[in-house]
Amino acid sequence: MKKIYSVISALTILMFVFVSEAYSLGHGNLPGLGSGGGSKVDVGDAKLKFTKLFAQSLSDYAKAQQSLFLAYGKKDLADRAEQVANFNTDAKKAENNIAKSVEIITKNNTEAELLLKGANVKFSAEAAAHYAKALPPTVTGTLSAVQMPPEAKNLLSVIQSDKTAVLSMGELVNVLPKIPDLVKSMTTVGGLLIKVAKNNNIEGAADAEKKFKF
Repeated sequence: MKKIYSVISALTILMFVFVSEAYSLGHGNLPGLGSGGGSKVDVGDAKLKFTKLFAQSLSDYAKAQQSLFLAYGKKDLADRAEQVANFNTDAKKAENNIAKSVEIITKNNTEAELLLKGANVKFSAEAAAHYAKALPPTVTGTLSAVQMPPEAKNLLSVIQSDKTAVLSMGELVNVLPKIPDLVKSMTTVGGLLIKVAKNNNIEGAADAEKKFKF
């Protein structure tokens, strides 16, 4: 978990710089930056890589949320998670749904944390089966999430090297600053989900715990 939080801290700093520079960019106050100097990063390529990683991470994680909520009998929340679980992970098509997906994942994680920190629940066989299905995508979704910082850094490099690049970032301009809190939430809830699974002898808990230690 120490590695997770070091990644989040680094990304928090990165996003602070991103927001400051994006704001300055929009107001024509970005001295020393422009089309000249430094290595050129292709805006389309950088955005595509980040969006692809982001889309896959949220899609996997939402599938975990969906199964978790079904285990707790919260079908309304499971249905809400399904909207992101069915996220089109084709990066170009996913771009327009990123902001909405962040909002849904964030809301669902608030609900999930309350459930996981609540009173002990005796899971039926059916509920335990749903819970077990939540474990693999929790791991894969979070593993993808903590890989976002390098791609976010590439996007920042684009803006630093080309002051017009921000104009083609679309929803990413508003989403990128939210990434640190999102990743922190995903790792926190993921850890709780695995802990409860282990305490209730849910199938796959030990394997998930082993893989989650990144």
